[in-house]
Amino acid sequence: MEVLDKIKECKSDEELKELIGHYIEERTKDAKDINIDINVIGYDIDINANKYQINESNENIVSYYGFTNAWSGYIPKGMKLTYGRSRSIYDNFSLRNNGWYYNVDDDSYVYEFFKYIKDLNLEYDYDIFLEINNFIERKFGKRISPKEREEIHKLFTEKDGYTYIRPIKEHSIKDFYGNGSAMCSEKALVAENLLSILGFEVIYVHDEKHAYNLLIKSWEDQEDVDENNNPKEKIEVYILDFSDSVPSFDINHEFIRFEPYYMQVEGADEEFLNRFISDYEPIELPDYINFVVGKETIIIPLVRNRTYGEHKETKSEGKVFILERKKR
Repeated sequence: MEVLDKIKECKSDEELKELIGHYIEERTKDAKDINIDINVIGYDIDINANKYQINESNENIVSYYGFTNAWSGYIPKGMKLTYGRSRSIYDNFSLRNNGWYYNVDDDSYVYEFFKYIKDLNLEYDYDIFLEINNFIERKFGKRISPKEREEIHKLFTEKDGYTYIRPIKEHSIKDFYGNGSAMCSEKALVAENLLSILGFEVIYVHDEKHAYNLLIKSWEDQEDVDENNNPKEKIEVYILDFSDSVPSFDINHEFIRFEPYYMQVEGADEEFLNRFISDYEPIELPDYINFVVGKETIIIPLVRNRTYGEHKETKSEGKVFILERKKR
């Protein structure tokens, strides 16, 4: 992989930082060429207070926010991400995000990741996915309960004997580092950017219940040509989930680690991709666990399925969707 090869050639931290800065600048430009006039990524619920921002100088003036539930490629600094919906059957606790967001204002983790993997021998794509998963877990910390998450981010405020949910638009992605409060949206954000830097074609998706990444592998089919005798592009689409991950066990059924969920969407093509993102077409995929025997990993299917792409039946006004892909 070209990016990894160039990273391994770096002789110093400064050289590595310069190279990573170059890739961030390049990927940011690519993404902004596709994702036009979009400011907020996340799921837009009915009572969303986020599509319109009260102008600080005149509270009667509102400015429109471009809003999307999907983003193609690198998510640059300056974007906003909706705060994840929290719920816990154990704490009898549930809170919708009400459209509130925090700021994507840090990308230092990109350099941290590549410094970490610089000397690793990552031969296969899945080796990279595993290291991204390991890095995400270390960066954000061991997951805490949704109730503890809300206490950390201080969503609640007391006034006149009543409890109010306070907007968190002043928050930063950095507020999630190390305290275990990151959920699917934060983890998918970091995964999206690391994969983008590496040259993978990825789309960040935030549906009504979950956030994850679509990985697209494309090639030219020399045996299937158009009327001008040019080979047609073919694609494969995969779900990559770094939050609702998969447990791995050894031969003695002892837990080893969590790994990202990685599953091909059979039969998916360009038409499916547009429907899935634009028209809310949910898919069910098989769930599984892993058993590691020596150097081999055995995938054990489970009786249950996973559902991706769950949305409301009605689309929210003003939502913007990504219909164009950036081909590298």
